[in-house]
Amino acid sequence: MITPGRALAIAMAASAALILWMGHGVGFSGDEIVFVVSSPHLDLGTVLEPHGGHLLALTRLLYKPMLDVFGLDYLPFRILSVLTVLLCVWLLFVWARRRVDPWLALLPCLVLLFFGADPLHTFQGNGFTVMLSVALGIAALIAIERDDRRGDIACCVFLVLGIAAYSVSIPFVFGVALLLAWKRQWRRAWIVVIPLALYALWRLTADFSGDSGGLDLTNLLLVPSWSFQAIGEYLAALSGLGYDFTGAAGVSQDPVGPALAVAALAALAFGVNRRGVGPTVAAVGLIALVLWAMQAVAAGDGSGLRLPGDPRYQYPGAFVLLLIAFAVIGPARPSPRTMAILAVATGAAVAVNIMVLRDGADDARATTVTGESIAGALKLAGAVTQPDQAPDLSSSVGALAAMAGSPYGDYGYDYEGLRELPEPKRQDLDQLLSNAGRVRLAPTTAGAGCRLASDVTVGPGTVVRSPRGGALSAGLLADTETVQVGNLEPGRATSVTLPEVPGHEWTIAVAGGDLEVCG
Repeated sequence: MITPGRALAIAMAASAALILWMGHGVGFSGDEIVFVVSSPHLDLGTVLEPHGGHLLALTRLLYKPMLDVFGLDYLPFRILSVLTVLLCVWLLFVWARRRVDPWLALLPCLVLLFFGADPLHTFQGNGFTVMLSVALGIAALIAIERDDRRGDIACCVFLVLGIAAYSVSIPFVFGVALLLAWKRQWRRAWIVVIPLALYALWRLTADFSGDSGGLDLTNLLLVPSWSFQAIGEYLAALSGLGYDFTGAAGVSQDPVGPALAVAALAALAFGVNRRGVGPTVAAVGLIALVLWAMQAVAAGDGSGLRLPGDPRYQYPGAFVLLLIAFAVIGPARPSPRTMAILAVATGAAVAVNIMVLRDGADDARATTVTGESIAGALKLAGAVTQPDQAPDLSSSVGALAAMAGSPYGDYGYDYEGLRELPEPKRQDLDQLLSNAGRVRLAPTTAGAGCRLASDVTVGPGTVVRSPRGGALSAGLLADTETVQVGNLEPGRATSVTLPEVPGHEWTIAVAGGDLEVCG
């Protein structure tokens, strides 16, 4: 006999297989590259070092031994991420089936297993970092309901570990605190005081001077607007009704998001009016508000760098939104007709989300190709950071230079792999290579025997001349010379200096096509 739990287990196996298959060719994300290049120098200071304003101690502690064992083979990291997502869905189902009909609890969990709007947390290792924090938060909600000493200790441990994993666990600390305050169980306050105190200690002692994460507290005034737009984004993604047919990856809020948000708020008001606001509804509502407030204050200065529909917010937000839905619905068993309608809607949502997963995997692969091509170009130029050097993490190129010199294995394309890339990407890499060294034109005297040449390569002491002059461009990987070197004066001999790329030579051309080599 198929039970909701067994059905979920089967769907979890199918989800894991599909995500791992779809994500072939996906590699380390930008965040993970930072973890990789800092792992050889890992110490307590590195473990506690802020990254984007977050404490990511558990990820740093786990990536080090995984890199020692598996090197830069990315499959184990992807499996870890998928397992974390599955754990998160299972814990949500365990929490939900205590409040609603188990078959009703199952349906949204099926959509979450194939959720496509957040590829960063589905196909890449960031899923372990963020979704583990969500899983530990839900585990804390389950543990606190035991109302015994073991449950209290487990809840506190889960919250401490969750905060050490990622900041998404902080809203769950506030949710548990409200549950205790609602029941006036002040003697159990240590459950939330300990994780909050440890986090506050870290915030006060950590060095944020070199970290990119910043907060704008004035954005707290935008929380109502942020929350409304976020609800619309999550519902558009969960339902599949917001699929963007323009070809852009992800789910767009524009078609149905606002309407879904209005409907959700109306349903919330109806449910609260009918059943009242109990401690569980209040706690999960506070969790959502704290999460959205944290996202709003981290949104920047209004320049559009972060939006409520940012894909990185989708998975955690969808889980929190479903916590509210399950808390409000209550234990009433839906009629067979209602369940049939919901089952059909769930099937449609899963189908659309699988298509969104496909688009997200394509985007993740494209991002991986970009990173590995840049690392390959840096290796070609010899501009890599050696393992015994401290990596420069102030720019993505600096991190990729350290990744290209990683002691854990080879990263980045070789010359043949770079030459197989599309022409526009090779032109971009040529520009990158030209920035890696000195580019200079210097007037000089012409040697004997200047001759017209159709294919001019640059070596030490190369002197050229153009009777008509014009813009001089260079190329190394690309078929067309697109790197602007400078302008040649008509008839004037000029020495050309370009960054040295061992084993390979730059080609140069002048706009008029009458380039002469002298000497």
